[in-house]
Amino acid sequence: REARDVAKAEALARETRRHLAEQVKWKQDKLDRERAAEAARHERFAYVVNTLEDVEKSEAAATRSMRVAHRMELEAQMRDNLVRKAVFPMTDTEKSLNADMLA
Repeated sequence: REARDVAKAEALARETRRHLAEQVKWKQDKLDRERAAEAARHERFAYVVNTLEDVEKSEAAATRSMRVAHRMELEAQMRDNLVRKAVFPMTDTEKSLNADMLA
């Protein structure tokens, strides 16, 4: 009877160890799936953030280039006005007409 009890206890111990090993494996698989899902979510989030940063940078560059182009256009207009005033100065008649319009 004692040998039978020992064999039964050993079988129960083996079954318990197998069951615990299955539980550990199942939990490990679950953790691996969760880690993979979290990594995928993080990758998507990082992609969105990088895309938004790229859009911001391109918009800032476009705005900066528009400002520079506008400034260059204004400077060209001012240079043209200076050249025009030097080449074709305003006559006394134009000056008096302008003064009368401003008054």
